Amino acid sequence: MRPAVCLRSALLLLLLSCAGPSAADTTVSDGTLSDADWSVTKIADTTANPGLTAVTGAQVGSGGNPDAYRRVDHNWTGPGGVTFVHLKAGAVIDPAAVGGITSIDYAIDVNLFDGGSSGTVAYGLVLFQNGNYNLSIPQALPVNPFTWSHVAFTGLTNPSFSGPGLDLSAAGAPIQVGYYTSNGTGFTETAHTASGLDNFSVTFHTPPPAGPDLVSSIADPRLTPNRKNTKARITAILTVLNQGTLTAGASRLRVFLSDDDALDSGDVEIKSVKVPALRAGRSRVIRLNDNLRFDAGLPSKKLIVVVDADKKVGETDETNNETTAGFL
Repeated sequence: MRPAVCLRSALLLLLLSCAGPSAADTTVSDGTLSDADWSVTKIADTTANPGLTAVTGAQVGSGGNPDAYRRVDHNWTGPGGVTFVHLKAGAVIDPAAVGGITSIDYAIDVNLFDGGSSGTVAYGLVLFQNGNYNLSIPQALPVNPFTWSHVAFTGLTNPSFSGPGLDLSAAGAPIQVGYYTSNGTGFTETAHTASGLDNFSVTFHTPPPAGPDLVSSIADPRLTPNRKNTKARITAILTVLNQGTLTAGASRLRVFLSDDDALDSGDVEIKSVKVPALRAGRSRVIRLNDNLRFDAGLPSKKLIVVVDADKKVGETDETNNETTAGFL
């Protein structure tokens, strides 16, 4: 069990206060799997006696990975197969609100308690949209009894799902998230399987917001004292990159010497450089080559580079403007 259920993104229809992986990601996760948060519905039954088909999905308080998990039991009469969808209440993402979904990552922990004659239970991602169930083609198939296995699929897009027409574009309708379980047998028998799911997680990757985003890098930072140890030359290659989607106006880069990795009022500015406007994807290289008075504490100092130090550029991410490096 991982910490409490977390729906990340202010653009989710169900809003919870939670830090997200990035501005362009929305993550639905659940490591508790409380019964009140999940429903289960049969969507396919090819058995001769559908009325005898039954499923239970329930939270078990211990024995998961590591604590609570959701146990799923299938009962049906073979030959034939059954498929059930388990939807998470309130776990809805609106593609229109996030500018469309570019890809999806899906991960779960699964365990097989009783594989029956089929030897496994198929687990997959389900996206419920416009009244239709869209099932992921990639499936987790646990085969090791009483062993938790972590299964992850990345980069899922429309062709990764079977269904009547999943629309991940900005024109798509809201999508409810869940998983499906499926079993089948070719034998004439009363069939049963038991399995478990834990640490359910789905990340929707969405386009980054339009705008500039300046970041920097520091290469080959060196400190070279003179023979008398009275002065030292500081050299480094600094690169300013606009990793955003729109042009960044002219800005200023400042370089500081610091005792640690955090910029504060006690740090000393040693360089200030004007950076011209940068189109999206373009960069500017600045070569640092300055002499300072040498002292014994200088080699342990850190270089801190701050892009858009005067905050003249409105960026999509204002939290990534500082870069730190120690001398080689």
